[in-house]
Amino acid sequence: MTAEHQSGGSTAVLERPEVDIAKIVGGMGAKACQCLFVVCPCHKNRCDQEAKWAARIHGWVRPGDADHYKVYDLCDDCKKHVEESAQRLVGIEGACSCGMTGKSVSDYIGPVMPL
Repeated sequence: MTAEHQSGGSTAVLERPEVDIAKIVGGMGAKACQCLFVVCPCHKNRCDQEAKWAARIHGWVRPGDADHYKVYDLCDDCKKHVEESAQRLVGIEGACSCGMTGKSVSDYIGPVMPL
């Protein structure tokens, strides 16, 4: 006897209503870029572009925070700028104000997921 005959439970398939994911997602508002990095060339105070990426970024929002990583929704330009900035920091001792020396770009930014 095979395992499928030993279950003793119901083998009926649940009927589920069809769901149009594109219709649901299309109705959701676009997210604004949350880049707040002062040196970002895309803006003076806050970027006004649509966010395309969710990125975990190393950095203190407030000195003394125990959590040095925050997730930001970023547009293409701000994501590129943060990645380029992180590349320049790799290997520089104490590059972050928390004292961390990043050994790779992923120590400063990552993972990055499309929205």
